[in-house]
Amino acid sequence: MRNPETPLTHIEQEAYTRIRQLAEYTDGVLSPTDALAAICAAGNTHPDEILERLILKGYVYGVENTIRLT
Repeated sequence: MRNPETPLTHIEQEAYTRIRQLAEYTDGVLSPTDALAAICAAGNTHPDEILERLILKGYVYGVENTIRLT
């Protein structure tokens, strides 16, 4: 569940937008590699850190080696 008390930074929002766009073509399920590639496409040099922050803030979650949107 998303935490409204921890809004996304501009960088996190850009990354989340890219992940969301990619998820539209994959029925909402991404591999971690695809999610990281989407974050890199948003111009981020530390995609693993940004993905972790999106998970901690409740915008995406990981299950069985997949990344899903909330």
